[in-house]
Amino acid sequence: MSQSPQREPETSLGLLDATMVGIGAMIGAGIFVLTGLAAEIAGPAAILVFALNGGVTAFTALSYAELASAIPKNGGGYAFVREAFPPYVSFVMGWTRWFTYMAAGALYALGFSSNFVEFVHIYVPSLPDGPVVAGGPEWNVVYALAIVALFVALNAVSTEASGGAETVITLVKILILLVFVAFGVFAVNLAEFQPLFPETAGGNPGLVGSTFDSIGGGAFTLLPAMGLTFIAFQGYDLIATVTEEVENPQKNIPRAILLSIAVTVVIYLLVVFVAIGTLGADQLAAAGETAVAEAAEGFMPAIPLLGTGAALVAFGAVFSTVSALNAVVIGSSRVVSRWAASASCRHGWAASTTASGRRSSPLRPAQS
Repeated sequence: MSQSPQREPETSLGLLDATMVGIGAMIGAGIFVLTGLAAEIAGPAAILVFALNGGVTAFTALSYAELASAIPKNGGGYAFVREAFPPYVSFVMGWTRWFTYMAAGALYALGFSSNFVEFVHIYVPSLPDGPVVAGGPEWNVVYALAIVALFVALNAVSTEASGGAETVITLVKILILLVFVAFGVFAVNLAEFQPLFPETAGGNPGLVGSTFDSIGGGAFTLLPAMGLTFIAFQGYDLIATVTEEVENPQKNIPRAILLSIAVTVVIYLLVVFVAIGTLGADQLAAAGETAVAEAAEGFMPAIPLLGTGAALVAFGAVFSTVSALNAVVIGSSRVVSRWAASASCRHGWAASTTASGRRSSPLRPAQS
């Protein structure tokens, strides 16, 4: 039986679009949630925490950039493993990448619904957020499913549509954070950074942090805080999943990966610097997940149409989770597409029947 030809990906994304995929995935709700938690453990040295995590991320990003240039195929990490390892290894890699992207997408979708409800309640307190019906699902789940369906449909229309939406959403998110920084930089009190390191690790940094705390804390508090906040730097790998849809991928994919890391690190450092310098590490730690919003409330004037600085931050949090979700939808669909087109996936879904009537799987080849 003849097989229908596979549809080739269309080259419709430029360097800006590819870079926005990475930035959109990295600058999710993490910067809003994790700033206070990092300050709780490391005090004013939270700014070093984000800087050091950016440096660690850059080394991994260099590997991705090199591999994407050498293997210019959609699928990202799965495509790299497929080229270098036996089929059963890529089969496992395909499943794990798909699972992690789905888990991340669910997290972003639920994060969106929570931020969306919080933001809309500022203006429309009557927006439903409880159970849809008695004993039924919550409205938050309905909002999460709705935004997922929207971006899946947009992705199905075309790469250009989903990539263009990602660029616009991410640029709006960056603009909101830059507005926060622009107002806050004039209110920064450098005395809030003295002393830089706390005497002991605050919060609940876990076994590693407790060990460092027992020997005096100080600079050692950076490590548990780095472990807590490192997730805020995940997402640049999604750029490599759309390699074949980017113009001149062997040059633009590495550039997009490195640019996205650089822009993200700079934005994180500016936001953390302003948050600590205006509110102080102790108050940031007490605020926890709402630290950036409370910092904005203290120095930002009323924003036309939005209101307070906290409302602007809430608006930014909505855009952050939306862009991260869309980036995951774009990336995961490319991983699944590459995986489905490969023999490892076809053999993995069901064993293949050979001409001799025996059966095979990706872990055990057919016997003649």
